[in-house]
Amino acid sequence: MTPGKQRRSDAERSRRVVIETGVELLAGDPEAGMQEVADASGLGRTTVYRHFPSREILLEAVIEEILDRSRRELEAAVADDDPEAAIRGLGATSIGLALRFGRLFASRDETSAAYEAFKHDDSSPARRFLATARGRGRIRDDMPVGWMRSVIQAVTFTAVDEIGAGTLAEDAAVRLAGDTLVSILIRG
Repeated sequence: MTPGKQRRSDAERSRRVVIETGVELLAGDPEAGMQEVADASGLGRTTVYRHFPSREILLEAVIEEILDRSRRELEAAVADDDPEAAIRGLGATSIGLALRFGRLFASRDETSAAYEAFKHDDSSPARRFLATARGRGRIRDDMPVGWMRSVIQAVTFTAVDEIGAGTLAEDAAVRLAGDTLVSILIRG
């Protein structure tokens, strides 16, 4: 490997470390600063700033990474050919994502271009699943896809609130959310 390629490889590795550290740190503490990210990453503050000249730029990179992960997890959740299993998977995955990253998303609501695009993405795994399953008659066809997506979000947020309040354990909330979504989205 040439010295130039080695430097680029090292720089990309450092950039990935900062993003990974940012995901873990900022998901738990959306107010964490650049120095805290630098300390947790084991890199110097100047290295962090070299890759991300401002906290806003770092936050956007972290959000983009989380959204990429979220898309992959949601895609896997709805991959099951059985619509009930897919709906339960979608509910469980949505709750898991909200528990892990909800505080960060709430702090970035309406300020992150990537998050705003994700919220309104017509090609999201959840929307694609709902539209396809609806079109094939596998789930209800008397509700618009946007409405069904809103129902999933409402059930997810309710489950997260109940978990946060200590009124439901996570596994109980996931089970109850799955039961609720199946009863709403699949004709009995």
